[in-house]
Amino acid sequence: MDRRRLAVCLATLAEDPFALDGESLPALLEAAAAAGFDGVSAWSFHAHALGPRAACRFTEAGLEVVALEALVTWGAGDEAAAVEEAAPVFDLASALGCRVVAAVCLDPVVDEAAAAAGLAAVCRAARPHDIRLAVEFLPWTGIGDLATARRIVEAAGEPEAGLCVDTWHLARTATPPAALADLPAGQMTYLQLADAAPEPPESLEHEAMHGRLLPGEGTVDFAAVLAAVDATGAAPVTAAEIFADEVARQGPSVAARRMYETCRAVLDT
Repeated sequence: MDRRRLAVCLATLAEDPFALDGESLPALLEAAAAAGFDGVSAWSFHAHALGPRAACRFTEAGLEVVALEALVTWGAGDEAAAVEEAAPVFDLASALGCRVVAAVCLDPVVDEAAAAAGLAAVCRAARPHDIRLAVEFLPWTGIGDLATARRIVEAAGEPEAGLCVDTWHLARTATPPAALADLPAGQMTYLQLADAAPEPPESLEHEAMHGRLLPGEGTVDFAAVLAAVDATGAAPVTAAEIFADEVARQGPSVAARRMYETCRAVLDT
């Protein structure tokens, strides 16, 4: 992997990412660039909020859009619905020069065969755009761990199907870094960096959006994770995804700087 390049999830720089709009987002772009980030991952509605000049806004800030998030309907296996949701997201990604789109499933129970069929359908729709999918496992959902996500990606059987690995998710599913070294070369398309406290809270979903830690403040063995990624030969896009209320409350400039410095420290070790 290329450890020199590092992006940040724009949503993590705001106290309330769901309230971001075309007026508030430019300040986040400025903060990300000033902190030293090369790029951003963006929620699709944030990119839309920047208006028809969205691509220029990112370019003018000196930021590449490395990932767009996220497709959510594919896991149910309704291929037509999955492709209908994906089409405008792929068009937006292409307009932004983005080549990775995240895919998550929020349902508590998932039929793996149906999910694989839905994923395969959106992969075929992604092919003309030269886009790869990054299936992200969420511990409180039916695709709750790396092994499940990997089975679905491999059952989909399409070259566009890849994995998103979030280090906070690894910690909360007690997945050892060595499990990453077993992944096929190129299967990991997206790597997200965040740390985790020693003891999980009652609600993992709440912690995921409010209580993550900066790298180096928790229990994630980043050296082992990165060594395992390198062992696979993967070259994922890499972004800080640290949803932490304590950090976001300090404002986007301070938050971006703290995220950059702590992520840079583990990448450079």
